[in-house]
Amino acid sequence: MKRYLKFQEKLELELESINFASNTIFAEVERGISLCKDSLTILRKVVLKNGFKNIEEECYFFKTIKPIIMGKLIFYIELASVEKNKPRYGKKFIGQYLRMHINSFQSVFLEHHEFYEYFIQKRTDRDLEYFSRANGKISLHIATLSYCTDADFSTSHDLLTAKFIAHELLIEHFANKLDNINQNPSKNSLASTLKWTGTKVDLVELIYALHSSGLVNNGQATLNDLATIFQTLFQKDLGDFYRTFLEIRLRKTNQSKLLDKLKDSLLRKIVEADD
Repeated sequence: MKRYLKFQEKLELELESINFASNTIFAEVERGISLCKDSLTILRKVVLKNGFKNIEEECYFFKTIKPIIMGKLIFYIELASVEKNKPRYGKKFIGQYLRMHINSFQSVFLEHHEFYEYFIQKRTDRDLEYFSRANGKISLHIATLSYCTDADFSTSHDLLTAKFIAHELLIEHFANKLDNINQNPSKNSLASTLKWTGTKVDLVELIYALHSSGLVNNGQATLNDLATIFQTLFQKDLGDFYRTFLEIRLRKTNQSKLLDKLKDSLLRKIVEADD
């Protein structure tokens, strides 16, 4: 399983460099699609060659690892489609267009509400049915993607899980766009000069640390509140930061890597100031 997790982490780092600036968005989205497709192709070969140690490992792969990568692929494909047809002028028309698509992306959660509850509650009691190839079923959704009709590399619900991930990312992305449209430009002048130059994982670690400390609004600020502020301030799209935190939890060593770095930097600064 380690090789699959490392493969996913490597892809996440590559995708972090993608910039959604309006003047380069289609080239960047195309790069994201290419990276995800290449990753799925390689992963399929590795899975068919090496398989899994046990059924639990197989279920974890098709429940967590493949859907994250597939979800990113669907995200980029859908993002390109929405951006291609988006009105070029008029805040009112752009806002209406984005709200229409946000509602459309939310419909998949209602259509598959029973499985979505299973997904968000992080249940495991039916994993063998949903995420094992042994049941002989494959997903019928988005059948044009070859990764979804390959019985050796698909299960009945891995693609639907990927769609949930993709649509959550899309809703968050376009909700942030709506917020930017509705913001007073003068209030955002400071944010326009600040950019986060660390990794997305670093920023998520910082956000979770602040939330866990309860130092903001006497502990009443939610993770989403903090993530929204940091994304706006530093012009950094965090995507599904809950899943990024899962990556932090899965680290075998140094789970608080950024905080350790910040502590070392501060202590070094104190020593230098004393000198």
